[in-house]
Amino acid sequence: MDVKQRFVKGGLQIILGQAGQQALVLARNVVLARLLPPEHFAIGLTFVTIVTALDAVSELGIELFIVRSPDGDSPGLQANLHAVLMVRGIAAAIALFLLAGPLSLLFHAPEAAGSFQFLALIPLFRCLLHLDIRRFDRTLDYGPGVVAGFLSVAAGTLTAAAAAYLAYGYHAMLAAYVVQVAVLTGLSHWYARRPYQMSFERQQMRSLMKFSTPLLANGILIYLIAQGDRILVGASLGLMELAAYGTASILTSGITMLAMRASGQLYLPLLSNLSAADPVYERRYEICGALSALSAIVSILTFTILGPSILAVAFGSNYAAEPLLLLALGLHSGFRIFRSWPQIAMLADGRTLNLLVANIISASGLAFAAYAIWLGYGIVSIAVCYAAAEFLSMVYCILRSMFTQPAGKRSALMFCVIVAGTALLASVMRLSGLVPGSAFWEIAAALALIALAAMLILKQSLHMRGVILLYLREPRGTV
Repeated sequence: MDVKQRFVKGGLQIILGQAGQQALVLARNVVLARLLPPEHFAIGLTFVTIVTALDAVSELGIELFIVRSPDGDSPGLQANLHAVLMVRGIAAAIALFLLAGPLSLLFHAPEAAGSFQFLALIPLFRCLLHLDIRRFDRTLDYGPGVVAGFLSVAAGTLTAAAAAYLAYGYHAMLAAYVVQVAVLTGLSHWYARRPYQMSFERQQMRSLMKFSTPLLANGILIYLIAQGDRILVGASLGLMELAAYGTASILTSGITMLAMRASGQLYLPLLSNLSAADPVYERRYEICGALSALSAIVSILTFTILGPSILAVAFGSNYAAEPLLLLALGLHSGFRIFRSWPQIAMLADGRTLNLLVANIISASGLAFAAYAIWLGYGIVSIAVCYAAAEFLSMVYCILRSMFTQPAGKRSALMFCVIVAGTALLASVMRLSGLVPGSAFWEIAAALALIALAAMLILKQSLHMRGVILLYLREPRGTV
């Protein structure tokens, strides 16, 4: 198949696979929230927060490096990366085991200290991952990775449901994540086309460290962006507030992760190793921007208009949240999704310093949120601070992209204006009480606004011709 066909096929694989995974994760959380007491569900959320923290502080961009590196197909490079994964996983497991006690006290759950220690199994399983399923991404062959990811999440979801039904409390969440990682690691070896090997070669390690050093700081910042609000709520406001905030953020984070993972896997191979002056790069860059802008708008309008109804139906009255909380979380989600477009272009071009600056701006929301809590404001203020910082980070990324990709300057500016305008309209509708009161009219209003935004995006991205016309007129082998 040529690049266009592989792009379309790979895009469908990623979107369907990630949508399936996020649907299973949402179903898992809904089942656990309804079967477990809110305090136990909140403790389960802290498991996710802690494991993600360890990943963040040891993030080396290994799976990105094997896609972006010109030597990504080299068996020697892959063996080196396996060795780095092993060292990283063992170190993370030891750290997690030793810190289990203090972490349980931080989240007001000393009775769960033993369960926090068992979380060390997750990095131990993960360090054995076979990187072949990531190497396949270089040729837009996402099938093995998508299937392995979906089956592992399905196994974790079934484990969680069974454990919760048998009244194992917060241990259900622990068992789910251990099983999920173990299954993913096993399937990575099942789908591998090369034998699993490890080695240490100094030159390849230097290349990895040059690429990864800025990503270490980025990993911590990304963690603070994704999980810092939950840490702040759990440590300062308690488990009941964490349960309420966590269920609301689960809804928005599902769409956010779907869009960001799909865009990361799909955009990076397309934009890597191409010059910004290349006409092929310009076409690819613009199409990626249109997809990200539309995804951001869907997220914003879904949670602004339909968020309270979705939350009530999914999790029940025990986890009711203020509409303003869902508004702020929806804005944060939309801005972050749209920001992923210029960020991936930065990553493809090796400009990790700009990526670091963008994440610093976004993570500053945690500092402002902590100050708001100190002043006595509630959980809504945390989400508002995060959304405001994410907006500033989005603007920075767009301005940097306009400077480094001048050919796409007009599209970048217009996409940003459309996303920001949608966010403003959504905020006005929610704050002024213009959001319709019945489910029918809520859905109708959301679909109408999404359709309007889609028309504006398509008009801009395709310069009055339409994306299908552009697609059909291009020479074979380009996107």
